[in-house]
Amino acid sequence: AVEGPAVLYESPRRVRQTLLDLDKLDGGASQRLVLIARELTKTHEETWRGALGDAVAYLDAGGGGAAAPGEPPRGEFTLVLDAKPKQAGSA
Repeated sequence: AVEGPAVLYESPRRVRQTLLDLDKLDGGASQRLVLIARELTKTHEETWRGALGDAVAYLDAGGGGAAAPGEPPRGEFTLVLDAKPKQAGSA
């Protein structure tokens, strides 16, 4: 599993599954922060930041350039995953 911060570039047809996989690796309903950036440096640039466990709901609600809720996202995606929080008592 990825412990430190990570930057991933993902296609619109794979971004949802990638977010699901990352959340699953973190144990599900992860509170680890993620930034979803779409179409960086372009006219329709869009960003969202929140918990990894909430990221798929954002896409499903029409975020990520989808024409309507439930439609697939559009554009090029950059995912910035925050470092995994250290567990209490770990060095």
